[in-house]
Amino acid sequence: LAGGVAALAVAAGLWRIYFRQLSEDVEERLAGRDGDDRTKLASHAYTFLHLPLVAGIVLTALGVETTLHQVADSEHYDLSEPLHGLQAWALCGGVGVFLLAASAIRLRIGGRPPIVLLASAVVAMFAGLAVTHIPALLSLVLLAVAVAVITALHGRTTRTPEPEPSAQ
Repeated sequence: LAGGVAALAVAAGLWRIYFRQLSEDVEERLAGRDGDDRTKLASHAYTFLHLPLVAGIVLTALGVETTLHQVADSEHYDLSEPLHGLQAWALCGGVGVFLLAASAIRLRIGGRPPIVLLASAVVAMFAGLAVTHIPALLSLVLLAVAVAVITALHGRTTRTPEPEPSAQ
């Protein structure tokens, strides 16, 4: 039950970062542009920079699925056993990849640099290495708490970028 709640909290936090904090800013910036500028920004934000964003979600899902499987399979795994291999890194590293991609999108649309996202991404990428040393369920719970804190901090520090004046 704790693993399921933590997994939902991670998903909800990533959802909020994207749909409530990032995509609204991209849409607002796109609305302020037209022609080739709008097309170029849209292609960068919704194609090139979206690929690593989706990759981060897939990696995180791999880590979460493996964690939940390990926690539920008490015949083969003990609750004190950590994750191993790529799945261990994917749990936190996937969040790191997602945050790096979100940072790249925010940098592309302009405005303040996303310091919270960038710093959190680096920490998450390296935290993926620590997952092999702590119990899998604890790793997932700590990740859920970290994502909640990142979401709250990023929401406080994010200002909607002011639309650029259109060239006439």
